[in-house]
Amino acid sequence: MGGARIFSLVHFFVRICGPVIIPAVIASRSAPKYMAEQGLQICVNISNAPLNSNGKVDDYTAEVFIHELRYTASFIESLLGLPPLLYRDVHCGIAKSTFDFATQALSTIESPVIPESYRPWLTPWIDLLARYAATLYAAVADQMTVPRARVHPVIQTAMDRMAALSHPADFAFEMMAHARSLQFCFAAGCAESAQSSGPVYMRCSGCRTVAYCCIQCQKRAWTDNHHPHKEICKKMKQVYDIGGNYLRGKGDRDKFGREMKRAEIKDVMLNEIGMWLSTAYTKLQRNGPVLTAGVRQYVSQKKGPLYAKGVEEHLLDQVESAFMSNPKRRKARR
Repeated sequence: MGGARIFSLVHFFVRICGPVIIPAVIASRSAPKYMAEQGLQICVNISNAPLNSNGKVDDYTAEVFIHELRYTASFIESLLGLPPLLYRDVHCGIAKSTFDFATQALSTIESPVIPESYRPWLTPWIDLLARYAATLYAAVADQMTVPRARVHPVIQTAMDRMAALSHPADFAFEMMAHARSLQFCFAAGCAESAQSSGPVYMRCSGCRTVAYCCIQCQKRAWTDNHHPHKEICKKMKQVYDIGGNYLRGKGDRDKFGREMKRAEIKDVMLNEIGMWLSTAYTKLQRNGPVLTAGVRQYVSQKKGPLYAKGVEEHLLDQVESAFMSNPKRRKARR
């Protein structure tokens, strides 16, 4: 199995069992670190490849670059789907190297050594790499040492788009979809915060968007002095009743927006919902750990079957830890 191909496998399992494998990636950060190393090597390989009389690399070299970049980009697609709360944690200490990889990949795609006939195959990854780098630059700004003026032009364009104000319906959609994407306790100061194993967290029976690890947390959050859920629950319920079907899975932002417009949901309400959830993410990130000590220990265990020989050991460990059976659920089935 090629070094870059493992990322396609990880992306597949993130889609199937994201709540299990994502904490494994977050706990060690070896997967995104390896992605940056592997991606930079892909760019170096094509830069050092011999050129033909036209100053281009041969077809075989170009095809290898396209396939390996596609495998790597599939993992980036999974990272871009992370909720804002987890994005900074998964890149802590490695944001600069992953940003450098995205910049180098964009420069390689634009390189004149790539035959023109292969450029249509590379175009879809330009926007993906630019959005990834722009998100890194904004979310982990303290690790960025590249001045804004020296940022790759394509990344700058993506950053400008991100800085533009989102439509209220899009804002509410993103925040509500994020809230439903993880088992995440929305009670400030909860020791559990986010979980990847054990019982499924309870959704609020009203808004069906936010979740709590126990009834005590739900009661405390309902009348929280600084960020009470009771003030937003009815409004969120109204929006979910209309567009909730479009928040599940990958979601459908456009259809969600059309339903809000059809139902004449005011932008003020949509903005209020988005801001409430955005504030909750920030508040919870400060007051509670992203992963509990128990979960970190769970995902760091080196157990499970060997799925592929020859794959780099440090990355395979993370894949194995994500696939291993849940001891709590196994016990419950007996």
